[in-house]
Amino acid sequence: MRQRIITYCLVIAAVFAIEMRLFAQDIHFSQLFNQQLSVNPAACGDYNTAWRVNTGYRQQWGSVSNNPFVTNIISLERSLLDRKLNTGIIFFKDIAGASQLRTLHFDLVASSRVMLFPKHFVSAGIQVGFGQRRFNTDELVWDSQYEAGGFNPLLPSNEKVREEKFGYGDLAAGFTYRFDISGKHKINAGFGLYHINTPVFSFIRDDAEDLAMKYTIQFTYRFKPDPASRTTWLGVFNTIHQKKLGQWQLGAICEYDLLPEGKRSHDKKSPQAALGLILRTSDAIAPYLGLHNYDGYSIGITYDINFSDLKLASVSRGGLELSVRYNFDALYKKEASQAQYR
Repeated sequence: MRQRIITYCLVIAAVFAIEMRLFAQDIHFSQLFNQQLSVNPAACGDYNTAWRVNTGYRQQWGSVSNNPFVTNIISLERSLLDRKLNTGIIFFKDIAGASQLRTLHFDLVASSRVMLFPKHFVSAGIQVGFGQRRFNTDELVWDSQYEAGGFNPLLPSNEKVREEKFGYGDLAAGFTYRFDISGKHKINAGFGLYHINTPVFSFIRDDAEDLAMKYTIQFTYRFKPDPASRTTWLGVFNTIHQKKLGQWQLGAICEYDLLPEGKRSHDKKSPQAALGLILRTSDAIAPYLGLHNYDGYSIGITYDINFSDLKLASVSRGGLELSVRYNFDALYKKEASQAQYR
């Protein structure tokens, strides 16, 4: 019995260690290219319609724990004044482990885009929000609760916990630069800075710590060999750093137009089937399957195949992730027909 408890604790400790090494206190996604607002406030309004709704669901570590980590995110964006002003809201919820450690976050986002010269655009964004963390100790077991006769749940934990929940204000900002070369090459680069106010972020009374600033870098490259081609290639790069911890992500995706040019509506893109692969260095690979631009909807699914130190316990089974995006109410029919950017 004691050996089983020790083994269980080691597995859970490994899960937390790897999660912390990759991303400190923040959530993360494999489909960062489909969750742009989670890594850069300046991405708000980066589309050709009046409204955009984006949702995401991620479940991980179910292969090593009876309490998998579950993350949900939803955002709503509104584009105004020919995209010179864009506003949005974001809400995410993350639940982790036996303690049901919950992170709730609500943010307001605003961004503005200006054209430097034809086909070259710069956007800047700011994000303000409120977060809350809480946990439940009912299912937790502490060393101090073991005595000669075995485990006694009536004994105190002796842990110096300030309280089982706390809240904090949060501030982020970012910018993007994107341009088009000859209609074949579309490039987008961005930088985001999060937790600028470094809020207090701790349950412990005597050793409270601040939430460290985090910076993100994004780069996407979209290549269409020929206007008549039904194939588009997308390369993505993302890196996220917080204190000494970091995550690097590389990906390649192929989109294939399901309708030839002659069968499309003049102001709409063809629905696209998408297939690709995402790599998180020293952690996992995630095959990607998607359906893009189907009557305003885009759907993507990935599954992490883990190759980190946890693979012996997880048997390489990491996590499932699903994203659904809906763009609607076209504002700029002329611009949408030209479709410089998605």
